[in-house]
Amino acid sequence: MSVNTKHCLTCGHPLRGRIDKKFCDDNCRSIFNNKKYIDEKGFVKSVNHLLLQNRRILASYVKGSKGTEKVPKALLYHRGFRFNYFTHTAISKEGTTYYCCYDHAYHVVSEQELQICKVSIMKDVATAIPDSEF
Repeated sequence: MSVNTKHCLTCGHPLRGRIDKKFCDDNCRSIFNNKKYIDEKGFVKSVNHLLLQNRRILASYVKGSKGTEKVPKALLYHRGFRFNYFTHTAISKEGTTYYCCYDHAYHVVSEQELQICKVSIMKDVATAIPDSEF
């Protein structure tokens, strides 16, 4: 009669005890679950870090101003702004597309210039819209 021996999912040691046992001890179980969490959440964490960095850069231009500011695109690029990372887009009544990073947004004025603004959230609408255009 052959017996199928199960092995620990973390270290590979043979398991003794209950037939549904997956780990040889609490340490192996903890290592397995922590690695699983890091693998699943690592990508999201790195993208969120980039989004927050973009938000901080945008926010630094509208602090103390009238709520909007025109900025050269190259200046944002040199400060580390990643144009491929934004939380969502919003389209104004005039058809202008805004690229949002949480509560701040920008739209393209020209090939070299962007308009940065703060975003307000309307209670009855699920999309975020800039204050000045709506």
